[in-house]
Amino acid sequence: MDIMTTDNILIRHSQKSGALGAVWLVHGFGESGGIFTESFSSVLAGRFSLFAPDFPGYGASPFRPESKTIAAATQILVELIEKFSGNLPVFLVAHSLGGIIATGAAARLGPRVRAYANIEGNLTKDDTFVTGLSAGFTDAEAFKRHLIDLFLPAASEDEILLRWVSDLSAAHPEALLTWARECVSATGEQSAGQAYRDLACRTLYLWGEKTASKRSRDFLEKSGMDNRGFAGCGHLPMVEKPDECWGAVSDFFTAV
Repeated sequence: MDIMTTDNILIRHSQKSGALGAVWLVHGFGESGGIFTESFSSVLAGRFSLFAPDFPGYGASPFRPESKTIAAATQILVELIEKFSGNLPVFLVAHSLGGIIATGAAARLGPRVRAYANIEGNLTKDDTFVTGLSAGFTDAEAFKRHLIDLFLPAASEDEILLRWVSDLSAAHPEALLTWARECVSATGEQSAGQAYRDLACRTLYLWGEKTASKRSRDFLEKSGMDNRGFAGCGHLPMVEKPDECWGAVSDFFTAV
């Protein structure tokens, strides 16, 4: 894995000669591109070129007030894809709130996107538990402190959760509060799920059995959408079962 920057956006990347495509990894709420670290040593990296940006205010990318919205992140993703993918087919992987960003980018890019793997992305209102905690907050610093106070005690005994809390601690408060509010609105009752369902590209939804909401699983089944669950996993199956998760993504993309 290498690091590059463009327009103050940090991008982790691994570019392979003869790659089958360019895979763009889209992080979620409070995260950074580092949440996808295991992908760079997986079978996926042996077949595809990988790119994992930190959006402004997350990870190592500095906060920019004009780029704190989900719409701005979507625009940034589209521009990065067009700038660095070359002539390669484009594939998307998103996690959690990142699914809203990736869905918007896939709709805008149309046939440029060959396939999209969505890891516990927002589908229905039941997927807004964490971002929904923003209700009633007007002070971004207070919202961030509330999240850290809420999750840090459990994270001290859970390495998987600690990884997210570490990213959360580095995130800019205004970026967090803006994304949280907009996530709740964009998800709606099932608006995010409908937008994902209506994409023209092939999709695969991956979920952990400990955290995937029943309402969203029912939505997937009723919509007839391809999905796969991971036994014993929570919200981060790509971290908890990296070989199984990234193997599934790689096989899905290779077969498209």
